[in-house]
Amino acid sequence: MNRRLIVILLTLTLLIPFAVSAQTTPPEVEIALADLNTRLGTTYTLDSLDISESWSWAEQRFLDASLGCPQPDQLYAQVESQAYVITFTIDNQMYDYRAPRASNQAIFCSVTTLPEATETPPATGGEWEYVAVAGSFNPHLAWSPSGAEIAVSGVVESSGAAMGMILLYNPADLTELPRQVPLNQPVTALEYLATDPVIYLVTGAGAGDVAIFPVEPEGFDILMMQTSDVATVTDVAISEDQQVIASVNAAQNDPALSDLWSIHLWNASTGEALSNLEAPAPVTSLDINGSLIAAGVLGGGVAVYDITSGEQLGFFGGGGNAIAVTEVSFSPDGTMLAVANGMTVTLWDTTDPANLTISQTYISDSTLLSLDFSADGAFLAAAGGDPSVPNAATSAIRVWDTTTGEIAATLRGHTDAVGDIAFSPDGVRLASVSYDGTLRVWQLGIAVG
Repeated sequence: MNRRLIVILLTLTLLIPFAVSAQTTPPEVEIALADLNTRLGTTYTLDSLDISESWSWAEQRFLDASLGCPQPDQLYAQVESQAYVITFTIDNQMYDYRAPRASNQAIFCSVTTLPEATETPPATGGEWEYVAVAGSFNPHLAWSPSGAEIAVSGVVESSGAAMGMILLYNPADLTELPRQVPLNQPVTALEYLATDPVIYLVTGAGAGDVAIFPVEPEGFDILMMQTSDVATVTDVAISEDQQVIASVNAAQNDPALSDLWSIHLWNASTGEALSNLEAPAPVTSLDINGSLIAAGVLGGGVAVYDITSGEQLGFFGGGGNAIAVTEVSFSPDGTMLAVANGMTVTLWDTTDPANLTISQTYISDSTLLSLDFSADGAFLAAAGGDPSVPNAATSAIRVWDTTTGEIAATLRGHTDAVGDIAFSPDGVRLASVSYDGTLRVWQLGIAVG
């Protein structure tokens, strides 16, 4: 999973979505609302609805003319298409429209009932407040493979300088204060690495460092790695065999700086640099499963590599005005890859890594920042929001059934954008950390295989 500083998030991975939201609302939104009023027998106007709560729009790129909403018995041109995704959320119903750009028409796609969530899970008690400096970082978390702890990043101010802090919470006892691990740099990426009998944390930092240190049992020896890139580490990922760490540093979207777009591979035991993988654009998200590395990029595409040979096996998506990929996540068995662009999650079949095919598309009502699969791959959770506009409605967490494509749960409670989410190792609970300064643990109440 990806975790990035808010500065990087605003200047890189969310640059295009934010630019879209700042533009004049396209006329297709009014056309969609008129159609919705006809369907509901209402007289809503855009002025009578709260833009951050009840309606939203974003420009998306689709691989064919169906615009991600194919109708039965219809044939569609297999051409890339730019269109608006327009949603209205009224009385717990989300109405989804698609509108080709500059078409003066809107196509009704679907209506989804948004189920209510259990706000206070009896097994976990609800939420913790945690140490943070609001707005100075992108909160992120990781759930220990043992299930015994949840690691949450924090930033503390010391003599005017931002220092790092990792807080280790016991998810079974809300009254227990977290263990604190102070670091000399803000934590900008976070993941667990498990080698029997020790569990480590792998962190990325604001000055380009990657560090490994033991946390179960607690230890103090820190193994440091640093490239010549002093830019913020925007993501780390761990290979399935726990032998390789992949990391990436922030870089400007400038071809002259393409030598900074590399994916760095490290020996997880020694910290030795193994190799660099050349990326086609600044990398915004990483994930590893088996022999495959997926890298989402600023231009909206995803590159897939073989971790052993370093060969790029394929590249899909991107081009034109595609929205930056904010997250990529493999299913635990490696047969699916979830990709978040703007408000859309696309689920790809990875059986043939060189020729990925779309199996499902999910639509949220806010820009997505984080994805995670349950341990059995049966459910996919997605969360996000706009850190610059705190809003409870657009901070809901969606959980989809990956077999049916239906929403299995909607988790409401955060009052600001959700920076990161993670399923518990048994898939029964979901942790979320938000710009509102809280860590929440949710008892999902859904059947887990």
